[in-house]
Amino acid sequence: MRDPKRPDEDLARFTPAFNSLPDQRCLEGWHFRNERNTGPNKGTVNAPQLVREFYFSPEVGLSMEYPLSERQYQRMIKQGRGVFTITEMKLGNLQPGQTATIQTMKFKTTLYIGF
Repeated sequence: MRDPKRPDEDLARFTPAFNSLPDQRCLEGWHFRNERNTGPNKGTVNAPQLVREFYFSPEVGLSMEYPLSERQYQRMIKQGRGVFTITEMKLGNLQPGQTATIQTMKFKTTLYIGF
């Protein structure tokens, strides 16, 4: 999604991070493994998983600056929402104590604009 007034910016720029958790837009192999990288993350690592929801607005960076006020947040969530769902993934570097990587991934993305 491009704003014709800001052609060098994309959807990622219109999506602010809201908390100290890893950004929903960033995908890393360690999100899906336990702390020691000895098995799957069964909730022990606080990281986004296979379904990731995000909100966006072309007003971010213009009339909306982070941190957003409650009023700005409510306006933004009415302007755009996305759901990113990982449907298949193969992880690599699964040695204990190492950091897992993503080798391959299939996903689907649904965007809701101005709902």
